Amino acid sequence: MRILYISLLDWYFTKQRPQHIAELLSEKNEVKYICRSSWRTKHIKKHDENEHIYNDFNISESLHIERMRYLPFNKYSTISFINEFFYKLAIEKTIIKYQPDILWLTHPEHYDLIPQNFKGKIIYDCMDNYSQFTRDDKKRAEINALEKKLVNKSNLVLTSSNGLEKKISGITTTTQVVTIKNAADFTYFNTYYSSTELKKRPVELKEGRRIVGYFGGISSWFDIDLLVFIAENHKECDFVIIGPLSNENVVAKASKIENILFLGPKIYNELAAYLYYFDVCIMPFLVNDLIKDVNPIKLYEYLSMGKPVIVPQYDEILEFVEYVYFARNQEDFSRKLGEALAENSTELIKKRIEFAKTNTWNYRVDEINKLIN
Repeated sequence: MRILYISLLDWYFTKQRPQHIAELLSEKNEVKYICRSSWRTKHIKKHDENEHIYNDFNISESLHIERMRYLPFNKYSTISFINEFFYKLAIEKTIIKYQPDILWLTHPEHYDLIPQNFKGKIIYDCMDNYSQFTRDDKKRAEINALEKKLVNKSNLVLTSSNGLEKKISGITTTTQVVTIKNAADFTYFNTYYSSTELKKRPVELKEGRRIVGYFGGISSWFDIDLLVFIAENHKECDFVIIGPLSNENVVAKASKIENILFLGPKIYNELAAYLYYFDVCIMPFLVNDLIKDVNPIKLYEYLSMGKPVIVPQYDEILEFVEYVYFARNQEDFSRKLGEALAENSTELIKKRIEFAKTNTWNYRVDEINKLIN
């Protein structure tokens, strides 16, 4: 199969579902991964320290990456119009030249990129409740309308959670909708954890301090008030936060809390070294209409090393009940953190690792290959 994978994420943004799926799909298919590349580079991190960042390059014989630059100041309507016009034109030219069997789309707004005469199959990978990323009611309605069109135009819709499957199934009577949940690169994280080689402690992690860690996006869904509360109640710990920051208020609110450390994004193959030294992992999320449909990649990654994890309780992640600590509010989160810090169970560690071992990206893409073939 020849797949044109149009991703909402830059290849060099934090490595998430699109990059993992495209990489593994290319083992049995020919994949061209197209994404937009911002002029702003603060969120961009190569995945391996030996890589060089290019805009047009091959990962392998069957995986090609094309990062399309767009004009800065996209928030202005004229510049946005120019960017969209040339992006659509570039996609149309690529489709004519590449002749994909499958057009793989990852956002409702990608509906406008589908040529009217496209003869191949269309797959929409719905990873989030996209309309909830904006507070503008008009914009939400536009995104939902586009998503309905895209769903009904698609041959197959994949969703990353049960909640999203329920939502998507409610707007189509003809398109096949299948949940393919998120997962972990288990081999990467667990091989590092299991290795007998000396593991150098990252320089930002102070000796003699308990480490409570998080890696992932830091935006409007990040519960900074919760983080400040638990940090002030656990002065014996350093709270290490890794990931791209798109909400400056987060840092402002935590600026006077000495044991909260924002390290920014890290190279993907450095994450295991940090995770190894986390005593406890946290997921400080506000449970809103966006988060309630999220199946978090980081949970699978944390569990790949058997780490205790504290999470807010919501329906989508109840399947993790045997492996994580659920918290109902700030006080409960702080109590559960105390329990997790005192944990001393090799059986629990093994149980978590075994769960993660059966929830890998390899398994997920095996399911996808069966669907598309």
